[in-house]
Amino acid sequence: MSEYPALDHFAITVNNLQNSITFYEANFDFEKIEESDKPDFRLKKALMRRGSSKLELIEPYIQKESQTTEKNKKDLQYFLRKPGANHLAFITLDINSFYNRLKKNGVEFVSELKTNFFFCLDLDNTLIEVKEKK
Repeated sequence: MSEYPALDHFAITVNNLQNSITFYEANFDFEKIEESDKPDFRLKKALMRRGSSKLELIEPYIQKESQTTEKNKKDLQYFLRKPGANHLAFITLDINSFYNRLKKNGVEFVSELKTNFFFCLDLDNTLIEVKEKK
């Protein structure tokens, strides 16, 4: 193993945990492997897995902060509610079939299918890139 740490999982903040679990199960073949309530952190979360890839979905108890203060800039709960991910990227062997499957499921697209990629959105408008493996 390298001296650098390996990526364990990617986490995104969502508005509705159950709806997001369903979205990632139905459209990206993730399986929920753990779900928990973390009152100390004021959030609920689910860990999803597909193969060796793991995605953590986080639903904060409070969705929006009314204002940012110096105090909450150093608070873990502030960072757990703060948007920060740019996009998720997935790879597929058959871009046309996968694109058509998502279209049939009513997934919202932000680009049409190009030669070997497209972009779509999850239920919380997280940008998702899907590329064809070369």
